[in-house]
Amino acid sequence: MTSGNFDASLAKYKPQAQSEAISVVEMFDRFTQQKQRTISIGPLAKYLSLQKHVLAFFKGKTSVSVSESIAEKFRAYLAQKLEPVRMRERIVMMNAVTERE
Repeated sequence: MTSGNFDASLAKYKPQAQSEAISVVEMFDRFTQQKQRTISIGPLAKYLSLQKHVLAFFKGKTSVSVSESIAEKFRAYLAQKLEPVRMRERIVMMNAVTERE
């Protein structure tokens, strides 16, 4: 306060929102790149196979725009493309991606 730098609105002390939301595809790509350094080829192949579905379904959607309804539609999309056991596995993997970001 004495230096004249105090912001009475406290705006400068609040966390700033990101100006741009990251796309779902970019978020998945970043996660996969990080995973490449820490997991073996087998599990990585599963992430890479999921990547094509993420790209096809989410295209330009941002991560903050994905609602519960869109997530359900993605689950239904995967259910059409994969057998049930694989679909559940991919949903768990997608959940790991969203927990990281």
